[in-house]
Amino acid sequence: MHVVFLSACVCFLTIILYQRSRSRKLHDEQQVSEEVLQRGVVRLPYDLHCRILSHVVRSVDLTSDFPHQGLWRILSVSRDMYHKMIPVAYRALYLRSPVSVNRLRYTLVVQCPSYATYVQHISICHCEDLAPLALEQLLLSTTRVSSMHLDVASAKAMCMTQAGRLSKGAKPVILSWDFTTNAPSSIQLDILSNFDMWQRVESLYVRGDPRLAQVLSHGLWPKLRQVRWFVPLTMMKDISTVVMAQAMQKWSNRGISLVWDNSATRAESPQLEARQDPTRQQNRWE
Repeated sequence: MHVVFLSACVCFLTIILYQRSRSRKLHDEQQVSEEVLQRGVVRLPYDLHCRILSHVVRSVDLTSDFPHQGLWRILSVSRDMYHKMIPVAYRALYLRSPVSVNRLRYTLVVQCPSYATYVQHISICHCEDLAPLALEQLLLSTTRVSSMHLDVASAKAMCMTQAGRLSKGAKPVILSWDFTTNAPSSIQLDILSNFDMWQRVESLYVRGDPRLAQVLSHGLWPKLRQVRWFVPLTMMKDISTVVMAQAMQKWSNRGISLVWDNSATRAESPQLEARQDPTRQQNRWE
């Protein structure tokens, strides 16, 4: 009887010791794995770490119905990630509706005014019913914008606001317009080309009817040096070389170079064209 009891005790103790040794071994392996992973992340150069995170932010699927959900998940990974990637996320903004303009205005003016200093490029399209106050406040807050793109609907809407009289706020150096369809009238173009906010524009990119070039040449453009006009192939048939030569002469008289280009399908500069691509955008407000 005693022998059986002792044998049972020995077996029980053996099982306990085995389980303890096994759990300790698993714990040690897990600790080693965590140390290896942490060591690998920590040893990444700071610049490389930031580049990887920036690429992840830019790779968000912005063509989906709710692009901010994917972007917000990335920014919510950690506080350090949030502070590093917010400047990247707000560097280039693409507004595709009047509602998106108002939402961005509320974010940059009311909720987080410091974010406005990160904005370097703004593209506004399909905003024919633009709220004047929202646009004016948005342009006043984004003082570091260096490039801007407008389609014809947004340009017409901007003519109906007081944005042209703003002496402070956005002062882009690169400006691009897409007037392919429903081009603005001569009066609207005259108003648009005399905006105070274009005082620092050095490069102008336009896509549309070449006959509009002569109207735009009457604008102020104090620092403008070059105009690149992208002519759709469908319009080339109806435009004479005389009209294009006259436009070139008018710009040339002001010391501004006008270049005709019928090989491109966009109104934006090569730098802005890369940003305009939906697969490469950084932050698109729907």
